[in-house]
Amino acid sequence: MLNTMTREEAAERLGIGVQEVLFFYRNGVLNGHMTNAKEADGSSVLRISEESVVALETKKVHVEGNTK
Repeated sequence: MLNTMTREEAAERLGIGVQEVLFFYRNGVLNGHMTNAKEADGSSVLRISEESVVALETKKVHVEGNTK
């Protein structure tokens, strides 16, 4: 079983907003799955794969580290 986190946890870890997490998920950058549970607004709870967060984190650090 893969480790997962909420969209809020992923946003905090990556230093981005929840909307950006959703954008990356919808565009295939972050992997995850919807659960049967519901958010307060009625939307399905999204669980983001920790592996994909780490991969994006690594790319982000690499890109930011190469800017001069």
